[in-house]
Amino acid sequence: ARTDGMWETDEQLLPTRRVRPPACPDFSAGAALAGSDLDNCFTGLDGSALMTWTDGRPSVRLSSPDSRFLQVYTRGDDGSFCVEAQSSMPDAFNRPDDDSGLILIPPGGRTNHRTTIGRA
Repeated sequence: ARTDGMWETDEQLLPTRRVRPPACPDFSAGAALAGSDLDNCFTGLDGSALMTWTDGRPSVRLSSPDSRFLQVYTRGDDGSFCVEAQSSMPDAFNRPDDDSGLILIPPGGRTNHRTTIGRA
């Protein structure tokens, strides 16, 4: 995934400070998740992420052209992870001045958000 930064979090997992590479993982070069300890929101998502495995399993592409944020969660070496495209960063209501992605929808209004996950 191409991103341009990451929100560090506090002990309650609320965003506290935005950092940019090299102070955070750079997924554009294929950063490995094994052994990492992340629960962070990445900013500047270009709308897609490609997940590949080193053991020959098929690659998976997440495509979400309406998303600018990518939440990544992983713990330790068991190989499990969660990747979620988001239209706004966590706690966006309390960070409207931080380019949070907050969308206010008036009563009766609507918005669309598309995400596709499939083999690459």
